[in-house]
Amino acid sequence: AQGTTSTVMKRVNYFITSASELNELWKMINTTTAPPKIDFKKNAIIAVFAGKQPTVGHLIEISKIEDSTVRNVSLTLVRPDTNCLVAQTATAPYEIVAVPVTTLPLSHEDTLVTNYCPRD
Repeated sequence: AQGTTSTVMKRVNYFITSASELNELWKMINTTTAPPKIDFKKNAIIAVFAGKQPTVGHLIEISKIEDSTVRNVSLTLVRPDTNCLVAQTATAPYEIVAVPVTTLPLSHEDTLVTNYCPRD
């Protein structure tokens, strides 16, 4: 699941390993749908939140997951350039993905990307 209307106001990541945790997480994304059924013996959930942003055009996405001595989750945070004409509507982007269970410790790295808009 991915969207821009979460209730999470700060930049944070969650690692979810149970249905009860998933139910609590699901309340944070402002949806009327039920959370997906996950077999937590085989899968876990990684949820990433960008926090409150001042305009549309902000996104967060899990760009890569690599296992070595740690499970490294690479995140891309996208923001609009100051030249972009975007609605002045607050957003709170997020992405939630299921991943195979691992005993590896988790690590993450954030990459900030700016979407440039041409000047008139």
